[in-house]
Amino acid sequence: MEPVAPVRFAQLVGLVFASVGAFGYLAGVPALGLGATAAALAAAFLNAAFDVCLGCEGYLAFRRLTGRPVAARVPARTT
Repeated sequence: MEPVAPVRFAQLVGLVFASVGAFGYLAGVPALGLGATAAALAAAFLNAAFDVCLGCEGYLAFRRLTGRPVAARVPARTT
């Protein structure tokens, strides 16, 4: 079982990149649209081809940096 929070964060990041890409194309800034869309597609490819979730890894790295690791990733204490 995998914690839900990293997956939801990754989905939110994907939504933000897709929204920025759509906004870029609609606003007439094709470089912004192309860049955001390319980043979203690259992350989706890595997830599909190699089972590497960049959003999940980013969430876990952020939690580690702030000193609040996810409970499922905390090593068991040995006594």
